[in-house]
Amino acid sequence: MLSLEELRRAVALLETRLRGHRVQAIAQPDATSIVFTTYGGRSAKHRLRLSCRPGCARVGL
Repeated sequence: MLSLEELRRAVALLETRLRGHRVQAIAQPDATSIVFTTYGGRSAKHRLRLSCRPGCARVGL
């Protein structure tokens, strides 16, 4: 499990990478994951994956 400080660092990183982006698409590849495709900002496109799988929850960019 992540500590509050680790979560804050993850949020800060995501905020700097995704600032100014808009959500282009949302997909659910499996029962425990959601993928947001964003565009804009300094780079063309990012995919943000949120997973709530028991014992292996994560956020990936």
